[in-house]
Amino acid sequence: MTMYHLQSISLSSPATSINFNSIPTQFNHLQIRMSGRTNRGSSTMGYIYLRFNGDTGNNYSTRNMYGQGSSVSGEGYSSQPYIFAGLFSGDTGTANCFGVSVIDILEYTKTDRNKTIKAISGYNQNTTDSNSQIRAMSGSWMNLNSITSISLFEVGGNSFQQYSKFDLYGISTSSQSGA
Repeated sequence: MTMYHLQSISLSSPATSINFNSIPTQFNHLQIRMSGRTNRGSSTMGYIYLRFNGDTGNNYSTRNMYGQGSSVSGEGYSSQPYIFAGLFSGDTGTANCFGVSVIDILEYTKTDRNKTIKAISGYNQNTTDSNSQIRAMSGSWMNLNSITSISLFEVGGNSFQQYSKFDLYGISTSSQSGA
């Protein structure tokens, strides 16, 4: 397996969405690695959502399991307009504490199946157990098209904050050449 760095976005000012466009098709899988904060003022955490190819229909589902302090729980959502794909630290969280997420998008060019992601995400406010969380997530896009663009965003008019960073990688499982 070989990873190729395709695109990088580092925010010098807040942004309501991050877009990876014109994604090359020669890889087996994609991976997004990100670190950041949101301006969600009512919470120590901000949510990361994703869409593929500009599809805003209710064609997505998410299942996730999470731990917070000594508690573990899970939840699932179907027929949604996005995949819940991660957490960042929110605006009321400890200053300069960033959340991190790694999202794998499997077989993104296959046209004989719906698209699937798996993600691990978390943030640690370095205060109390209730202000830190880790999540393992899976999600589906009910569509057979190849993925050519990815949008990441926070809902409700919230934005990703300055110094948040997003990197897209192509993963080759054979001896393909890089981008």
